[in-house]
Amino acid sequence: MQTLDGHQFTFNGQGEFWMVKSETFELQARLVRAWNALNEPSVTGTVFGAAAGRAWYTEGNTTASSSRVHVAMSADRTSTRLATDSGNVHSRRSDELN
Repeated sequence: MQTLDGHQFTFNGQGEFWMVKSETFELQARLVRAWNALNEPSVTGTVFGAAAGRAWYTEGNTTASSSRVHVAMSADRTSTRLATDSGNVHSRRSDELN
């Protein structure tokens, strides 16, 4: 992974973490255990299993946020799901992405 200031960084923690949290943007990621070609769990690695984010903006004297967007990989790792807080949901099987 490369940080915003251009440095390389390795992190194999499992769980939910803030990737960016500022006054104008939030991005939270869920890291899950990685797997090998035989679909067996990795002992040491993690991969991004989901991410959620939103932006903050100001209109006049009012601060508001954009729609929240959430992208997640299914538990069996065969599809992804994109959802927004406005209720829009889109799903794709991994074989449809190629």
